[in-house]
Amino acid sequence: MLEFSDNQVASLREKPSYTYYANAGIYLVKRAVLDYIPKQQKFDMTDLIESILQQKGRILKFPILGYWIDIGRIEDYRKAQEYVKYLGQ
Repeated sequence: MLEFSDNQVASLREKPSYTYYANAGIYLVKRAVLDYIPKQQKFDMTDLIESILQQKGRILKFPILGYWIDIGRIEDYRKAQEYVKYLGQ
């Protein structure tokens, strides 16, 4: 990564690494939270989280420190099924 001022290079960091949290799409909720979900309409989990935050509710995180693979698409799910066959070997 180059840091510069005008056209002059101020510093260079070769292949910097970054750590950040991303949403893995795994949620645990208390039963009472289900009352926040409108009936008979589409309501994403992100909408639910935003609603709770707007009402000053608490949302907690739990970092996944091990291996994680996205299976949000059928192709990804099939790849994961093949991958797990070889985990124990």
